[in-house]
Amino acid sequence: MLNLVNRLGVTPDELHGYMLKKQGEEVSEGEIIAETRPWIQWFRTSVESPVTGTVESVSSVTGQTLLRKPP
Repeated sequence: MLNLVNRLGVTPDELHGYMLKKQGEEVSEGEIIAETRPWIQWFRTSVESPVTGTVESVSSVTGQTLLRKPP
């Protein structure tokens, strides 16, 4: 489980706009799953997947993202 809201510095309702991987998509370990896109590239914040698996859910209430490893 990742708290992307805190790591990106956005609100839960804004989170879906920063997600590069959507619910149900597969991710690889180290792949960027969400990032901010500021005017100045140096201030970009990226979050990489800590595991290989699937984006199980993205909560628009809490900003928590659940990643599931394959069985």
